[in-house]
Amino acid sequence: MSFDKSTSTSSPPPIFVSPALISMILVVCVFLFATWRAFSTQNFAWLATIPGIPLAVFFLNRRDYFFLTIIIFTSANIWIPVTGNDVPFHIFLRLFLISGIIGMSIISRPAAIRWDLPRISLVCWTTIILITMAVRGTGIRQLGSPLWGGKNYIILLTMLLFITVIPKSVRLSRKMWFTIPIMIAFLPVIPAIADLLYILSGGKLYFLYYIFKPGGGVAEAATTLMEGQTGWRIQGFTRLDLLLVLLLAAPWLGRSPLGKLAAGIIFVIALALASMGGFRGALLSGIGVTLIYAWFRSPHRRMLLFISVILLATGLIAVGRFAATYLPSPVQRVLTIVPFSRVDPIVRIDASFSTNWRLRIWDEAIRTEIRPHLVVGRGFSFDPNRLIPQYGPYMDEWSETQNHVINTNFHSGPLSSLILFGVPGFLSLLVFMVSSVIKHLRIHRMDWHDPLLQHMHFVFLCYFLYSTVSFYLTYGDLTLWMVRYLTFFCLLEILGYTR
Repeated sequence: MSFDKSTSTSSPPPIFVSPALISMILVVCVFLFATWRAFSTQNFAWLATIPGIPLAVFFLNRRDYFFLTIIIFTSANIWIPVTGNDVPFHIFLRLFLISGIIGMSIISRPAAIRWDLPRISLVCWTTIILITMAVRGTGIRQLGSPLWGGKNYIILLTMLLFITVIPKSVRLSRKMWFTIPIMIAFLPVIPAIADLLYILSGGKLYFLYYIFKPGGGVAEAATTLMEGQTGWRIQGFTRLDLLLVLLLAAPWLGRSPLGKLAAGIIFVIALALASMGGFRGALLSGIGVTLIYAWFRSPHRRMLLFISVILLATGLIAVGRFAATYLPSPVQRVLTIVPFSRVDPIVRIDASFSTNWRLRIWDEAIRTEIRPHLVVGRGFSFDPNRLIPQYGPYMDEWSETQNHVINTNFHSGPLSSLILFGVPGFLSLLVFMVSSVIKHLRIHRMDWHDPLLQHMHFVFLCYFLYSTVSFYLTYGDLTLWMVRYLTFFCLLEILGYTR
């Protein structure tokens, strides 16, 4: 559904109420409410919201800047203390922007809805989610539910509403479009930098964790190294997505031998950084996105691509066989997926334990969760009393597996969509993903007024296509992973309208 103000490019729609009058009324109401709340509860922190009122009005009138702010908060994983530790702050920003756009659509004539297969399947999936909430419980304790897990509903439904409302209501300038990939590529390392600053300061900069949610992995890696263990990972710096920047610059780097050499070096550095997190999926992601890009970008050079894949596979096997033991343990862990690799036995045991851990979760989920939830899914909500408490620093394998299944942490895209929302939800999501890829492949082949934006659309599409495939083959979930997936879909939609 679209809430765009314009119905055509020739004549603006009639406005029944002045937007300036509405803005003035809203400012006065918010000011009066904040003042009343501060003096009635003696909590004068509410007065701090008053300086933010003009900023909120500015953002509502400049949706492009508001959209960029949301991308910043999402990419950098910025959390504001007032929102607690359950729901990311960017979700509240998205809800605020959605509310503003819907409010403006009330005072103007909204554009006609353009129904296509992705939109129809999206509405069906949203309806199934709401039915599941009604049957299984919301899991939102603030609404009186005794169950947990409602934050996942809030995140998922907000993202679905966001990609429905925003694409036809936000337009970005050419300069803004070039800043978005930079933010997506570089801002995710900020939590790791915060971790590093916290360690270097000896704990004095603890206030950084009021803004950035812990998860950079530097503190955990330092602790593991001091304990003499080998299973350390630096997760935060691996989110530096140099590959995205490389693919965007590929048409210009490929014009000269020196540029091609630079592209090759950047590609190797990007894979090395991705491997420092110890996640085998990161290596597959970098290679997979690059192969999709090359396959569609140069169809007349697919034989050369085939030879390049053979050379890359040979190089990885050689590194895994002869040089793996000299590499950091996270890189060795990644290389365990390479045939004939010779890595530290402790690292291989750690990797095998992770694989077996997932297999145990999948086995338990398939045996106990699929059959009862084929028609109406289980949903995100769960009874916290079912969780098995942990005594001591470690938990036995059976208890840990049970807890992951209880709190719907399946580490599998197909299992998550099937168990959480049943067969109807599984099929609706599948249709949405496949039809969205087909739709934007067609859009990419259309005529564009700006070839640079067309190329950016193609790069985002490569990421979106790989994510669609990996959701069913390697890893995926319906919360944090889905936020990134739907963000790429939203960018593709906005670019499609900009075309």
